[in-house]
Amino acid sequence: MTATTELSPLALETLNAIASGEPLPAKANSRTIGALARRGLVIQIDGKPVASSVGLQVAEPPASSTEGKRKGKRTPQECRCGCGEMTGGGNYRPGHDARHVGQVARAVVAKEISLAEGMDQLGSQALQLKAQAQIVRLTPAA
Repeated sequence: MTATTELSPLALETLNAIASGEPLPAKANSRTIGALARRGLVIQIDGKPVASSVGLQVAEPPASSTEGKRKGKRTPQECRCGCGEMTGGGNYRPGHDARHVGQVARAVVAKEISLAEGMDQLGSQALQLKAQAQIVRLTPAA
């Protein structure tokens, strides 16, 4: 299946601009680039969108299955943001995922950690995309 049948005209125009190295369309924003990234069509390197090797071919997502999912109570663990509080079984206390994204973004912009280290700390792709968007916003214009 090709992604062209599923992309909006703006997303397709944005993807073509990224792939060819041309300026992005005026209406393209972080949501447009994020949607392309979630499909695996675009990756971000140092806060700049780059066309991925996937091109316009997108694999079918795996069928959802309940097989292999944990059942029962989740084990509380220490919050990943570094606050020291215990979670109810997830990775973060409520709202602390956003706190962690902000901490990582500020550390990357201040060059305290590398982009790769920051992305490793966050783990999930959704939080990585949020951090990358925040890094772009926090980076001073050249």
